Amino acid sequence: MSAFFGLQIARRALMAQQRAMEVTGHNIANANTPGFSRQQALMATAAPFPYPAANAPAGGAWQLGSGVEVTAIRRVRDSFLDYQFRTATHSLGYWEASREVLSQVEMTFLEPSENGLANLLSEFWGAWQELSKNPESMPVRVSLREKARSLTDTVRLMYSNIEDLRQGVALDMASKVAEVNALAGQLVDLNRQIVRVSALGQHPNDLLDQRDLLLDRLSRRMSITLAYKPNGAVEVYAGNRVLVQEAQAFTLRAEVGTVTASINWERNGHPADIRDGDLRALLDAYNTLLPGYQEGLNELVRGLAAEVNTEHRGGYGLNNATGIDFFAPIAAGDVPEALFFRLSDQVLADVNNIAAAAGADRPGDGSVALEIARLRAGLTMQGGTVTFESYYQNLIARMGTEGEEAGRLVNLQGQLVKALEIRREEAAGVSLDEEMLNLVQFQHAYQAAARFASQMDEMLDVLINRAFR
Repeated sequence: MSAFFGLQIARRALMAQQRAMEVTGHNIANANTPGFSRQQALMATAAPFPYPAANAPAGGAWQLGSGVEVTAIRRVRDSFLDYQFRTATHSLGYWEASREVLSQVEMTFLEPSENGLANLLSEFWGAWQELSKNPESMPVRVSLREKARSLTDTVRLMYSNIEDLRQGVALDMASKVAEVNALAGQLVDLNRQIVRVSALGQHPNDLLDQRDLLLDRLSRRMSITLAYKPNGAVEVYAGNRVLVQEAQAFTLRAEVGTVTASINWERNGHPADIRDGDLRALLDAYNTLLPGYQEGLNELVRGLAAEVNTEHRGGYGLNNATGIDFFAPIAAGDVPEALFFRLSDQVLADVNNIAAAAGADRPGDGSVALEIARLRAGLTMQGGTVTFESYYQNLIARMGTEGEEAGRLVNLQGQLVKALEIRREEAAGVSLDEEMLNLVQFQHAYQAAARFASQMDEMLDVLINRAFR
């Protein structure tokens, strides 16, 4: 055994404590870095002397420890918490996107308000009631025409606003698909770097943090499953197909049609299995949610125009005109019906064409106007089960229920995500108090090792320079 063996032990101790302090400093420096996981310098005793072997020196059944060494710099991370967090995140992304779309739909319908369709329908029926009382009054007839025009204009505007919202959803969908493709490309780059570093026997902790941060962002867009490979790479699956396969990314594209939209694989055009996440919510909004409200307006228009025109054609105006439609007839090819909802040219041209009487030369007769006013209470919608106003109120109630449900689930899922984020932070986050304590501990250990080296130096000085004077 060399006389310098003690210095070797001191050197290892100094290097190990210095490395531990450097790791602590790295943690402190990244305390506020998004996605950073705290790191630990793992220490273990160095191989003892003599090491058991056939050529080990004889002379005693003993071994002398040779100090300490840093065996690895470990990244503190709980993979199960990561899985729980990402599962909750893509569900939160779905409901947040749904709530945002529904809130914009509510702004389109403007209910309840004076400008809402419910109030305009009420005023429309009230104007017919007033005409039945005063069929010869020109101001009443003009008022009816203007209230009917406000009704038709509002329906067309509401339908157009929902269609504009659909186009906005389509643009948002395309933007998020482009982001998914960009994230997949970045994951491929990180996979390459991680595999290269891991092949050298090193731990790419900071690269793994960056990759996990990208996976967190990706999980907000859609549900993903992960497969970790022995070489350090990760494979990402969207549904049952690979999105990222070690060093290759398979891109997606959004295809938006006038009726439906889909997200397909770029390589073969097959539909991608998008589950949860805000991408799924946008697809559902474009394909189902918003068209459902548009069809609700179409059905209201079909029923209202048909019932009012049927009664109106059998009546007579002040000029004895008959067989006239109050609303412009909607032909079979006029779709969507809500955009063709307007007054007939005859009514727009002359309010005397508005039929209020049941026969010719009966200017004081308002019986037809009364029959049209009674349509308000008639069971005419959904196979003769509800009134016009009840049908529209049900449409608004459905919208309110869906919006409330989306808001409730956003709050519920948001609390879960926040709780999981706190648990992840407790497990992997940097505590400055803890790091300061570690820093003091490593500093004292370093000082002790330095003192030990100084003592060994003095012993060797006595042995070498003073023993034989």
